[in-house]
Amino acid sequence: MRDATRNHRVRHWEALSPGDMLPLLAGFPHPWWICGGHAIDAFLGRTTREHGDLDVGVMRLHQAALYARLDAFEVHIAHAGELRELSPTEREVGTLDPDHHGVWCRRRGSRAWHFEVLLGDGDERDWVYRRCDEIRRPLNEVLWQGDDGLSYLAPEVQLLFKAKQPREKDELDLRAVQPSLSNSQCAWLRDALAIAHPGHAWIGQLTP
Repeated sequence: MRDATRNHRVRHWEALSPGDMLPLLAGFPHPWWICGGHAIDAFLGRTTREHGDLDVGVMRLHQAALYARLDAFEVHIAHAGELRELSPTEREVGTLDPDHHGVWCRRRGSRAWHFEVLLGDGDERDWVYRRCDEIRRPLNEVLWQGDDGLSYLAPEVQLLFKAKQPREKDELDLRAVQPSLSNSQCAWLRDALAIAHPGHAWIGQLTP
């Protein structure tokens, strides 16, 4: 069943573009942002690789407000390779288990997934790295505003998420963005990796 679910997820993606999220979340009263490979490309100002999906971030404490905004969408918990639709109560209360970090969204009646929402940990002011709560920053420092009106996750923070078990595309993202990182961004990522993932191979690649 798990393998079948994974295959279903892969075959039926019709991802929205980052710009499609602007009208969809217009007026949403809480911070939200684009993350994943699209955030890397936006930082670089060019497309570095193909993207088969779209990742959107919102703070975990604001998830109920987001689900209410997505009334026209099915929302499914994505965990351990499986999907389960949120119940009406789960959508209203918005208190997913802390081990659940993402939900997949598609318009009602569609078989294709349109975007994934990744839940950020922390509070109204501070973002906290969910794999190590020693790593935290003011939320306004982990986001940056693009000329297109969208907020994006900072590249050094995105790379930290990609570092746990880097795939080929994560290594590609590191190589693509590293030359454009500032000294302070490299230093922050090196320090964060040393705390959360001691001995990580990327530490030596992030030269001052």
